[in-house]
This record gives sequence, C-alpha cells and structure tokens, in this order.
Amino acid sequence: MLPPPRRLVVRSEFQHILSLAMVAILLVVHARGAFADTSFDTLDFPNADASSRSPRRPDRDDRVHTVDLQFFGDFYVPRSVLEDDPPPAFFAGLTEQLATSRHNIVNFEGAATDAAFPLIRKEYLLRMPKAVAKLLADAKIGIATLANNHALDYGQAGLEDSLRVLRQAGIATVGAGMHAAEAERPLIFQSGDRTVCLAAFSRTLPDVFWATLNRAGSAFGSHEAIALAARTCRAQGHFTVITFHWGRESMDTPIGYQRALARFAIDNGADTVIGHHPHVIQEIEVYKGHPIFYSLGNFVFGSRPEGTTPSGLLVRIALPPPPARPRWELQALDVNNHRVRFAPQANTTRSFFHPSLMDLVAQRRCTFARDQARWICRFEGG
Repeated sequence: MLPPPRRLVVRSEFQHILSLAMVAILLVVHARGAFADTSFDTLDFPNADASSRSPRRPDRDDRVHTVDLQFFGDFYVPRSVLEDDPPPAFFAGLTEQLATSRHNIVNFEGAATDAAFPLIRKEYLLRMPKAVAKLLADAKIGIATLANNHALDYGQAGLEDSLRVLRQAGIATVGAGMHAAEAERPLIFQSGDRTVCLAAFSRTLPDVFWATLNRAGSAFGSHEAIALAARTCRAQGHFTVITFHWGRESMDTPIGYQRALARFAIDNGADTVIGHHPHVIQEIEVYKGHPIFYSLGNFVFGSRPEGTTPSGLLVRIALPPPPARPRWELQALDVNNHRVRFAPQANTTRSFFHPSLMDLVAQRRCTFARDQARWICRFEGG
C-alpha cells in the first residue's frame, strides 16, 4: 500500500491552499513510484519504442464508439491455422463489435516466437507465428493480457518475443514481464472521460511460469499484489478491472478459490472482475453491486476439441462521466470451430448461455435489446 501523505498543520487560508497542493504532489510521486509512469502517452515498457507504449488511440470520429471497453476470452492462432487454405476470416463476424469499442482486450494465450525449445515438458505447448500481432492490430484489438499458463511455454526468449512483437504492432500488454514488478504493474489509460486501470493475474500452474524478483514470467495473483493494484487504482479514481486466469478447464461453474479471490478484489477496490482459462462460459455473479464474470470462455482459439463444446462471451462496458453508472452489454459467441472455422460469430438471439444470466433478468438487472441484438445490464457498483 502507498504510505499516506503526512498531516499538515493549516493556520491560514494561504497555508491551506499550499497544503492541498503539496498533498497532490505527494500522491503523484507515490503513484509514479508504485507503477512507474502511468500516463496515457508514456506507459513505461522496457525496450519498447515510443510508438508502442500505450493502447492505440481512439479514432478521431468519437461518434462510432458506443462502449469504452470490450473484453474477449482466450486467443490462440497457431501457424497451421494462420496458413490454412483458404485462410479463416477470423474477425469477419465481429466487425461491428470491434469497430464500436475504444479499447478491445484479449487474453493472449501462448508465445508469439520462433523459439524451438520449451521451458518445461507439458501436454500442451502453444506457439504462434509473430504475424498474429498484426492480425490483432488490424482488427482494432489494442490490449493483450499475458498472465496465463502458456506465456512461458517457450521460456524467457518466447515471452520477450511476444512482448516485443505485440508492442511493435501498437498493442499494449499487461500481466507479464521480465520480473514480478513489471508483470504486476497495472496498465492505466484514458478512455473518453474516464481513466481505466487494468491489472492481470494468473492462478494457473506451472508455478515456474510465475514471475519473481529476478525471473521473467506472468503475474501471480497473490493477495498482496491484488490488493496493491486494486487499492491504489481505486484511490486515484480509476475505473478498475482485475482479470484472472484461473479455474478448471471445461467446467462451467467456478470453484471455491475463484469466488474468494474475486470477492477479495472487489473488497479492495475493483469495479469488476473478468476471468478466463476454462474455455467455456462460467457463472456471472453480482457481489456488492459489482459484476464478476468468472470465465469468458474462448475467442479465436486454434483447436477443435473433442468431447467438449467450447463457448464464448464478449463483455462491453460504456463508461459515462460520474456519477452516472456504467452500462454493460453482453453477447454470446459461437466459437465451435467445427462450425465457425476459427471465425467467432455473434449470437444475436435471446437463446443465451448460462442460468446465472436468467437470474439477472429476474432481478431486472439485464434485459434483451432487440435493436442491438445483445443483453444490456446495469449494476449498482462501478
């Protein structure tokens, strides 16, 4: 936690004004010490050129953007899929959704590298060609979370390649780095009238993928790291999002530690919690007025699983100036590659996905907007 500024004795109107100015300066200095340079234009990414340090700016014609943030699930495109003939139309079914969000965010599940040797032997090693960075950028996806169980599949060299090619494509990264302090550092950026703080953590094995004081890796979701990110960002007035890579694959309900961590994050200042890793949609819970999306499932994911039916969800968030509350839009995705061939399609009907949504409808928190073909929700928190 940041130490509080020391109390100043006020004896006159002039001293009162001066004291307020000094407190403001102290807060800025402490914030910069905790998260390095967090301004929109100068996010501090080691070894990155100036053009790759911050999320791509919104288009000048702001009228096209109906939401500020749009979260997708797991993204993985191996070379065999990227070079398929004919190539898949990866994002053709979601052009409207991608174009109308200021900031599109994916979980980048794997290493974009030519490295040949894995860090350890695993059942699944996920490697992507470096060209996927441009694929994402061309689709207006500007932020990638790397706190997951595949970011280190090809060791530090593979992680360095991923960070470099993403940033060179203008895609900001969060949740992984050359040491724990870099991996745990939130991404702070402007979106319209609001400032957003995004922190990403992994609770998936192997633990050798978790960054330490002197080892590269993904950000481990310790209580200390979660609390520091959430409290500091909340204290600075940011809309705060914590993402987790967690849970068990193919399970459509969260397990105990997911609930405990999600509620802990909100108790410490997060406005919402968003998860992934199970490859299927999990429950939506409202805790103290704040929504928790335990798993968004898959997005573009280059596999054809047998025995399970993957599912996907996109979450859109519009952030009006305070005190107005955010507007949430939910849309299910068809991500079954036997049908859509690596090009997710939006589900534009009411036939949607999880019993927990029906609970939100019964509570009058969510309603289906026929003109937009998606669910519109409002929550007390945020």
